[in-house]
Amino acid sequence: MRTKLALVFLLLVSSFLADGIFKRVAQAQSQPNKFFCGLFQEKPATIARTPQGVVPIIVWTKSLDNGLYNPLTRCRQVSARFENFYRNSLLRYITSGRSNGQNIICVAAVMGGKCLRDGLLFTLRPDDTPRSTLIALFNISTGRASSIFYQSADSRDFLDLEAWLQTQTKLSPELIGSEL
Repeated sequence: MRTKLALVFLLLVSSFLADGIFKRVAQAQSQPNKFFCGLFQEKPATIARTPQGVVPIIVWTKSLDNGLYNPLTRCRQVSARFENFYRNSLLRYITSGRSNGQNIICVAAVMGGKCLRDGLLFTLRPDDTPRSTLIALFNISTGRASSIFYQSADSRDFLDLEAWLQTQTKLSPELIGSEL
């Protein structure tokens, strides 16, 4: 009799534990991505936290406008823009354009579309070209990235950020510093 009670007790405990584990896994998988400024290899970085782990997107090493926008300032501002566009379901395609006479990296609503009116992610330094910046930032090997990196009819490049995030190796959150 005691053996049966012990067995029933073990089954109930196992059932509750399994249920809790499955709920936590399902909850983690349903959590949306989050974009933030953190530290990666001791440098400010725009980072995506996905249900599968973290992905450094941009490691900020250079200032803009003669030091007015240092790497930490750029990281905070750009990461907030990534997060804002993501929360508003606008962060799908990343491309380039021009604003105030400067090259910019921005978001587009559709593949091949122009930058959204208020879609600025960040301004490029005068010596940076949009194509080389996109390729370098997202570590694109154009031969193997055809499903995530596109060129439009007007020769602008587009990155499908959602598809790109799926292809990236996810790091353990412990390798990333806290939000800055």
